[in-house]
Amino acid sequence: MLHAPVVSDAKGLTKTSQAPDYQLIRRAIAFLSETWTEQPSLERLAQHLGLSPAHCQKLFKRWCGLSPKEFVQAITIDRARNLCRDPRACWRRPTRSAFRARDVCTICSCRTKP
Repeated sequence: MLHAPVVSDAKGLTKTSQAPDYQLIRRAIAFLSETWTEQPSLERLAQHLGLSPAHCQKLFKRWCGLSPKEFVQAITIDRARNLCRDPRACWRRPTRSAFRARDVCTICSCRTKP
């Protein structure tokens, strides 16, 4: 009987177990990047991936170094900073965003009206 050799990396993960995990994380990142304005919950992400919330959290943190919530927060802050490059953006009413103009200004410290 022939078997494919099992090769482990430094973390003790087998090459065969990494491929499905990689695809799950790829799907998770795409999902969170597309739905960040809705601030999706761990339960919603886990349901999207077909995993339990605990397994989803553990897998995401192991691969990305952040929890799914921290990942969404990082996207939100990054978008706020990009928005704040134009000081007038702090005084415009944002449409379909996960944060209010006041929050953008607080994050970016652009408090003076142009």
